[in-house]
Order: sequence, then C-alpha cells, then structure tokens
Amino acid sequence: MLINLEIENWMSYKGKAAISLSASREQQHSETLAAFPRLKMRFLPIAMMFGGNASGKSNFFKALAFCKSFVQFGIQMQPEEPIAVEAFRLDAESEYKPTRFSFSVLVGNDIYDYSFAATRLRVTEEKFSRRTSPAKDLSYSRVWDSKKETYEFTFGKAFDTDLALAQLISRSVRENQLYLSVAASQNLLALLPVYNWFAKTLRLISPAQNHTTIERYADKSWPASARVSEMLREFDTGIAEIRRTHIQRSEIPMPPQWVDDFIRQTREGMTLRLNKNDETMPYLITRLNGELIFEKLTACHRASTPNGETAEFELSHESEGTQRILDLLPALVDLESNAIPHVFVIDEIDLQLHTMATQRIIELFTGSRTKDSRSQILATTHDLFLMDQSILRRDEMWLAERNPRTETSKLVSVNDFLETRTNLDLRKFYLSGRMGGIPSILTGKRKSERRRAYQCE
Repeated sequence: MLINLEIENWMSYKGKAAISLSASREQQHSETLAAFPRLKMRFLPIAMMFGGNASGKSNFFKALAFCKSFVQFGIQMQPEEPIAVEAFRLDAESEYKPTRFSFSVLVGNDIYDYSFAATRLRVTEEKFSRRTSPAKDLSYSRVWDSKKETYEFTFGKAFDTDLALAQLISRSVRENQLYLSVAASQNLLALLPVYNWFAKTLRLISPAQNHTTIERYADKSWPASARVSEMLREFDTGIAEIRRTHIQRSEIPMPPQWVDDFIRQTREGMTLRLNKNDETMPYLITRLNGELIFEKLTACHRASTPNGETAEFELSHESEGTQRILDLLPALVDLESNAIPHVFVIDEIDLQLHTMATQRIIELFTGSRTKDSRSQILATTHDLFLMDQSILRRDEMWLAERNPRTETSKLVSVNDFLETRTNLDLRKFYLSGRMGGIPSILTGKRKSERRRAYQCE
C-alpha cells in the first residue's frame, strides 16, 4: 500500500507537494478503510485528484511513472545516459537542482521509507529504512560528496549478515543508477520488498494505454473470464464477450519480417500480443506444443433475433468509451478479487466515460473493501460529480492548483478546509472558488457573476 508520497522540483511542482493515504478521524465510509491494529493505523483505499486543465494532475502521474521506470529499468541505462528527470524550468535555479521523491509504503506488516534525489547527471542522494525497533536497524544512506566526487555510504546494523555483499554492490553502482535497483538485481533480500512494490504492486494506466491485457478476456480458462463478461454487460457496452478467432498468418496486416520478430519472441506455452509503432493490435501469436497459433480478438454482440445469433466486430469499431472500459476492466477485476495487493494509478479515470460509469467503477472498488484489503486506487479526474461525500470521504479528495503568476503547482486536501462539513455540497463549494483548484478562465464581471452564482447558502 502507498502511505505517503512527496515530490519536489518535478515539472510544474517547484516546491514540495505531498499526498497522504493515511486515514483521518473522519467517520464516513470507515468500513472501507484498511486497518493495521499492530501499527494503530488505518489507510485509505482511494485518493481522487481534482483540478483544472494544466493544474498539475498529470504531472503527478508522470512522477510516479518515472519513479517506477527508474527503479525497475534504470539498471539497464548506459554509463553516460542522462536520467530522465524533469525539473521545474521557469526560474534560474530549479532546473539545475536535484528533483526529489519520497515514498512511504506498506509491504506485508512493515512500513518502508524510501527516497532519492537526482539531476539529469547523477543520483545525488538515496535513503532507505524500515520502520521497526532500533535493535533491527535496516537502513542505508547514499549521499554524493561533490568535493570528493564520490558517494558516502552508510548501512544500518540489520545489514550485518549481508554487509559484505551490500558494500560490494555499493562499489558497482553507477552515478545514473539507483542502489535499490542494482542491489535487487544482485538478490540482496532485505531490499526486495520495496523493489517489488515498484516493479509489481505499482500499476499505471494512462489515457494512451490500449487494452494491454485484453487477451485474457477471451481465455475461458482464466478464472475471472465470466466476471469480465458480466461487467461488460453491467456497463452497458453491448458486448456479450471478447472472442479469439483463429486466422491465417497472412491475415495479419504487418510486414512479414515484423511477424517473424514476434514469432522469435514467443516461447513455448506463451501468448504474445502484437503491436505496431507503439500501438497495440488485436492479434495474438501462441506457441503450444511446438505449433504456432494465430488469432484475432473481436467483440461479440448478440443480435435481437429469436435464436440469439451473434456477430463479431473489430475492437476499433467500438466506441471510445467502450474501449476505455476495456482498458480499465483488468484493473477492476484484479482489485475486486483482493488476491494480490496492487496500487493502480489511473490518469483521467473518467476519460470518455459517462459520469454514471465512472461512479460505478469507484463503487465496485470501494464496495469490495474490508479492513483486510490491501489494494488502492490513486486517480485524477475532471468529473465533478465524483466530488460527493456519498461516494468519497473528504480525506480521499485532493485538489491540484497552478499559480498563474509563478506557473507552479500545489496539492491541497479537501479535508484541510474546516468549512467542509459532512452535509456540505462539496461540488458547489468547490465551484465557488473557495477551495481553489479551478481554472482561471473567466475574468472581470463575468467571473464575479459566475462566482456569485455558485456561492453556497
């Protein structure tokens, strides 16, 4: 689970911006909170970020995407390759200062704090610790010494059994790599829980994501296949099922040499989804018992005839909203099952969706939460109908706001506003401008008139 996240000097966030999923004392929807009696803590299952266009919502999503990629794949970077940090660029100093990220995550029964700072040239600082008794001090620190042009490493007492390996790894980490990534690749067991949180638990869904796991929908052996078909009907897509239809290799609209490359990547027992120019295509290659199977994914609709005949449609023929639902369904199924904890970060969760569909997505998730649940959703949205205390708690709602004078973004919790009592119409209160986070579109008399129109009683 994600407990806290803080970023600084990242894109439009010049100063520190933090979001917390630790539950406040608010009593609304308390049945959905994850409880940890040993730690005397409760955590939120969801956080929803509202705000105008260019307020910084997507920049926050991009920060998480960068951190996940840097932790998981940074070890593959070439020695002189620049780190892909995006510092604030609208003043003379920030562009050359380190960008900072700080995470507090819960894995199993332990809370870990992990942070790092980096410029495009090098990692300047990296810290790791596990919150436990001082006698089991599991921590490390890595700080760049600009005078000596080298790193100073310190390791906590809990590293004693693996201290030789930990120190050996510290000498092999390049300036543009994270110690966490390199240590995990060398199987330093103490750091694997946090590395796996970034690599496996943290999942990202952007507006551009395109059915990356849709092939599972049509696999009848997949335990959740029936649930997916039920959800497709529940969201009124008109799709009865996703079907895998056998085709000939010659029917795949790609150059033969490209298909050959995908065939070489397909190992025994594996199904590979084809893509072209970063666009995922509805074609599959499966290698089974040495034989190659070529298939095409289609959407099956049931006709209104007495015998219930079906017709197959290209996925590209489905509406944009239906295609977005297909993007989100794998996440919903995984979250609903509670089998494996995930933290799904979804940029523009309401994209192409009717507000009732977006509300239903949230209801399906929060309705399946218990005190033992460990999965979460962190999402951005423009849908103000979600700013409703019958749907979300106040501490689950956040506002991103950009200062038009300095072009800097900040984050504010709706729970910080004392006026937001439980019976308040939050949407009307927000549109009045009293919480910030609204775009500065109207000016002068028209703006004053609009604000008066939305003033709360």
